[in-house]
Amino acid sequence: MPVIGMVIGESVAGDIGRRAKLVGIAVLVVMGVYSLLRREDDDDEAEQAAKARGMKILFLAIALSLDNLTVGFGIGMFNAPLGVAAVVFGVISLCLTLLGLELGRHLGKRVTVSPDKLSGAVLLIVAGVMAFV
Repeated sequence: MPVIGMVIGESVAGDIGRRAKLVGIAVLVVMGVYSLLRREDDDDEAEQAAKARGMKILFLAIALSLDNLTVGFGIGMFNAPLGVAAVVFGVISLCLTLLGLELGRHLGKRVTVSPDKLSGAVLLIVAGVMAFV
């Protein structure tokens, strides 16, 4: 997504970037609130749970990628080299994703709070940080 933002260019970067960031924040808030308010008995069957997880992952990826799109707009305005920026973004995104997965796996063994409730709270925190950064 940052590469797409860089390619679009600076003429539309500011306006689209602000809107994309707001959409990303809104999606994170909706997903966070949904995770916090969802009842435990909503998932009666394993298939429904797997589908919900898949859709949740899809929406989270889109929301977080929209934030990356705005960063790409900003980098594009500074005429940063496309290849270098794409590699740096890719490596950092991969490393932080793997770190988050590992931390989540270890926390999941120790924390007694429902994973949905915990992830909902984290999503709201991320949305709050995005709103002020």
